[in-house]
Amino acid sequence: FRATQKTLEKEIAQVVSAVNDITSKPVGTKDDNMDEVELEAYLLKAPYESLNRSFRATQKTLEKEIAQVVSAVNDITSKPVGTKDEANNGLDKLVGKLQGLKRKMEDARREEEEQVRKLQSRLVHIKRGQDPSVMRQWTSDRVSRILVDYMLREGMYDAAAALASTLDIKDLVDLDIFLSARKVIAGLMNRDAAPAIQWCVDNRSRLSKVKNSLEFLLRKQEYVELVRSERLDRAITYARKYFPGFADTHMRDIQEAMALAAFAKMQPSYERYQIALSPDRWSVLAGTFQDTLYALYSLPSQSILSITLQSGLSALKTNQCVDPATHVSSCPVCEPHMGALARRLPVALHSHSSLVCRITGALMDEDNPPMVMPNGYVYSKNAMLDMAGRNGGRVTCPQTKTVYRYDELKKAFIS
Repeated sequence: FRATQKTLEKEIAQVVSAVNDITSKPVGTKDDNMDEVELEAYLLKAPYESLNRSFRATQKTLEKEIAQVVSAVNDITSKPVGTKDEANNGLDKLVGKLQGLKRKMEDARREEEEQVRKLQSRLVHIKRGQDPSVMRQWTSDRVSRILVDYMLREGMYDAAAALASTLDIKDLVDLDIFLSARKVIAGLMNRDAAPAIQWCVDNRSRLSKVKNSLEFLLRKQEYVELVRSERLDRAITYARKYFPGFADTHMRDIQEAMALAAFAKMQPSYERYQIALSPDRWSVLAGTFQDTLYALYSLPSQSILSITLQSGLSALKTNQCVDPATHVSSCPVCEPHMGALARRLPVALHSHSSLVCRITGALMDEDNPPMVMPNGYVYSKNAMLDMAGRNGGRVTCPQTKTVYRYDELKKAFIS
């Protein structure tokens, strides 16, 4: 076991190094590495994190089981031999422990092989993206994968699993990570912290390394619920049992929580107490859990769909997109839903401007020149001719509703 442990730790260290080299170094030439690899870094890191988590959990389990087997062997070999039946019972128990250890090792091996296979599939997938002959299919798989990722983040687990299975991309999406978190999120939304606390206990060593405070927030929320229901004796007992372990890092929060028990019946107006007693805290905890989950498995904090859309919108956004009065119907950034994604994006730098007609959405150029109305608004010649043809040679400004004759318009020249 010790030899196997050292070998696996060495192999995993090599995998870590390889993954970090691929995902952290600057992108090389198009032949050496695709630009998309930087955006798809989580594709390689997520299964590695799962593999590492599985290995560490298996390591702890096996150490515990092996210690029990060694203890049982020592008991058999060191104690005086009793009757034949006692000896047989001792041997049967030892055989049972060994069989249980074998089953756990086989289960761990299958789980680790699954993660290795998934990592290999993703490496092959990224490599296929460099082959022009399969680029269309690769792009289609990528779009499908991005949609499944978005659906999982939005809680549409069954639909996402069905889509991934239908399109045969299960190895390229992190269904296992999100489905394992499904019960935790559902519990938090139903004001039950037990599944989330158990998740924190299972991942305590990793959470402590990054100094994550999720477990304390969950313990504090359970304490707050006891205070809210006026079960103060139980609340104090709960605090004495669980809060001391967080005293070094959350003493101020613990002090405020204890003060909350003293003032709960008075409905304190202090803002921090109102926040602590707010029913919305459960939704906040669900969001905190999701952020922690993403960080633990090296997943992006936003969906890849949002990141991809924002990348495109950032190249299109102009100052006119910010003001609703100057929105253009054909502009993606001016569309309300897309505009929400682009709200915090900077305005793109365009060295060459393009004029777009607000009526037709068509580009204004030498074949469709801009026409200036007497009130200063500009529209395309084709739009004005079409409007004049339908209204006896008169055109109406969509902004001011002012009516002019077509011959009052002047052609603008762009230098």
